[in-house]
Amino acid sequence: VPEGAVLLRRRLARAHERAGRPEFGVASAEGECGAGDARVFTLSNGVYGVQCTDSGLFRSSAGGVSVYRGFESPAGPAGLRFEFLDGEGRAAELRPLPASEGGLRFKYRLRGGLLRFDGSRADGFACSLTTGVTASDMAEVRIVELSAPGGLDGALRLSFEPVLARAEDFEAHPAFWRLGLHAEVREGALLIRRLPRQKLASCWLCLASDAPLEYRADASGEALGWLAHPLVTACAPVRTEPGGVFRARFALAFAATEREALDSARRALSCGAGKLADLPSALGALYGADAAARGLPELAARLCFPRVEGGGTARGALWALGVPGDFPIICARVSKDGEDAARAAIARHAILRCCGVRSELVFLTGDGGEYHRDAARAVSRALSAAGLEALYAARAGVYCVGADAEGAVERSAAVVLDARGEPLPSK
Repeated sequence: VPEGAVLLRRRLARAHERAGRPEFGVASAEGECGAGDARVFTLSNGVYGVQCTDSGLFRSSAGGVSVYRGFESPAGPAGLRFEFLDGEGRAAELRPLPASEGGLRFKYRLRGGLLRFDGSRADGFACSLTTGVTASDMAEVRIVELSAPGGLDGALRLSFEPVLARAEDFEAHPAFWRLGLHAEVREGALLIRRLPRQKLASCWLCLASDAPLEYRADASGEALGWLAHPLVTACAPVRTEPGGVFRARFALAFAATEREALDSARRALSCGAGKLADLPSALGALYGADAAARGLPELAARLCFPRVEGGGTARGALWALGVPGDFPIICARVSKDGEDAARAAIARHAILRCCGVRSELVFLTGDGGEYHRDAARAVSRALSAAGLEALYAARAGVYCVGADAEGAVERSAAVVLDARGEPLPSK
């Protein structure tokens, strides 16, 4: 569990008491998939997090450990995906990829910690995919609904490549990290165990459903046991009468022990909407900046898929300014009277950081010399007001640079904020 998680949970509980549950859900959005700016939706309880693009690509992590190969993988599209197989074995992918003639068209809705995609096709086939993260376990929940005017007769297939390693380690040595995984079925659920490797302790992943599933965990060779080419597929039969609806829930749980993984998955399967995490809204209330929770999907997309429009600056030049440059940079100007704008920028940065989208927030203070640091003091007051003093100069934290360093930072920024702390549009 990351440092500070217990303290964060206590503070969130106090914020919940102050704000009241009806005030939560300000981190909401809805619209047509593929319309307007790219978006990445974040679902998190502070330890387990899911990020999803508006094209339906996912990635998940638990305490810094990647659960399955996600959309950041250079090997190509990945993530957890659902497909419907009709009676003739033809597959229809149930995610909002760029619409093609005769394909599914999707709308999205994010509200109260639930992300829902609704898709429909000209022939009346419709699907709904809902995702959430439980508040008290390291687990995610998926709900799939399928319907067609003439009924359905086929199968629903879920697939993903389990990782159970830190994303940077897996991408650097994928062949090495694909070894050491073992799969078995117990109590109707699929359990995958990662043997301890390097500094990573042994851990477990559990996939469970309220629908009967047929499991396979290897792309070649035996379906279960020690995995040579890890690829999980789980199939559930789908049969409905004309106008009927097929509905199934799936849970994916990460834990340190087998029993804990099984129990977490079972709890997630029966979890109601009131027990799902809505961390962006909760943090917006905690930091006293509810407005900061709005517009997060567009900002997260620019940080997950950074595009440096200024050509970039050599890392050595950033290091000389005290900026590591390990993560995408958010560049913001601040004046001695700009504490409100600094507070809004800090709140957005902190919310996304807690949800697994890391960046470096760099304030251009314009201060000159050691004695005239009024703008830097405004940043310090904004951090103190939010209880985030520990983020100053921390990894993926907040930094201040003087007037002589503005050009170097702006050239390396993935996002530039205006004087009100709002992101400027990409060029």
